[in-house]
Amino acid sequence: INLLGGEPFHQREFDRMLDHFEKYPAPNLMITVTTNLKVPTRKFQNYINRFDSLRQRGHIKTLNLSCSIDGWGKQVEYQRWGLDLTEWETNFSYAVTKPWIVLGTNWTLSPLVIPTVPTLVQKIKQWNTQRPDNDKILYSFMHVADPAQLNPNIFGPGVFDNDMNITHRFTPRKNSMVWFDHQTIHACENQLSSPNRCVINFNFIVR
Repeated sequence: INLLGGEPFHQREFDRMLDHFEKYPAPNLMITVTTNLKVPTRKFQNYINRFDSLRQRGHIKTLNLSCSIDGWGKQVEYQRWGLDLTEWETNFSYAVTKPWIVLGTNWTLSPLVIPTVPTLVQKIKQWNTQRPDNDKILYSFMHVADPAQLNPNIFGPGVFDNDMNITHRFTPRKNSMVWFDHQTIHACENQLSSPNRCVINFNFIVR
């Protein structure tokens, strides 16, 4: 089951869904929730604990949390209206401590937030020190294509080179998967410098 927005944790049907699986177990069920984590911390933790209870009793198989975040800093709060980074970090940090959750982030890159990406990548690396080796935090990203004024391509080549180079340094080439990550960031950099207006979408792991 894939649950998208409006924010799933604020939908009345969300509780009805959990009530359903309390009564009717689905031991092979994987639930994916795409969330901006704009949820009061106690409410969020109660939901996570309820998912864990369902999982431990064999009523579901696992929970996949895909958390929307576009970088790190005031620019990101401005771009994603209503975002409170303190609240987001508190909720995300709680999920990080639950190794049974498949945890990821998804970003929408604009000229405003690209300079903050290295800070976010650093934070993901720190969070990953709390995760099992076989269950690191995934992340995917795309850049804005329309409206044209939000497309990073309008600045031409070279503008974001420093930001991407810093991001490269936070993605060490230790094995084939990390090398793929490194190459993926490089491909993103090339695409941002391209005169062609298009949407790019990549998925990779920060080790």
